[in-house]
Amino acid sequence: MNILYTCDDNYVWQMGISLISLFENNKDSKIIIYLIHSNVTQSNQKKLIEIVNKYNKSIVFLSLDEINICPLLKENGRWPLVCYARLFFHHVIKDCDRLLYLDCDTLVLSNIEELFSDRYSKFAIYGAKDFIANFYKKLIGMPVEASNINGGVLLFNLKLYCELSPDSRIFSFITKYGNRISYADQDVINGTFGMNLVF
Repeated sequence: MNILYTCDDNYVWQMGISLISLFENNKDSKIIIYLIHSNVTQSNQKKLIEIVNKYNKSIVFLSLDEINICPLLKENGRWPLVCYARLFFHHVIKDCDRLLYLDCDTLVLSNIEELFSDRYSKFAIYGAKDFIANFYKKLIGMPVEASNINGGVLLFNLKLYCELSPDSRIFSFITKYGNRISYADQDVINGTFGMNLVF
């Protein structure tokens, strides 16, 4: 199973707890962790490696600097730039079929092997429905009747995602709605990919 996290140095401790919950409930699974990070110190990287090694899993560290994030996306006091990294993972992760993104504060309470079965292979992005007020939908050009996906847990089909030409779609969306974003990457996911989401 290929699992993606993104974080900066402030959230490493939360990611460590998430990793332990993932590994404890998936002890017999082969798991590769990908961490796209912004300025995570060597000391904190070592702590994550210790957790991963304890459970005989693997981790790959990828710097945010390696990713060509849409230049129109800007960091602000509320949303660090690294929170958008999950949308551009395809620049640096190319050798897997499916990739499960988890927010750093996600607790995994059971085995998740089923998410990587053929049942979840037909669409570019799978996720869970989330509530968002109609006011915010209108801000980013979404129909009020449209469903909204939560950005905290996302299952990507890498091939289908790349076929959507995500970079150009995101660029177009940010050009039009960038100054109206309220929920960072979650707005970008819903506003950009819409019909390619499964809830």
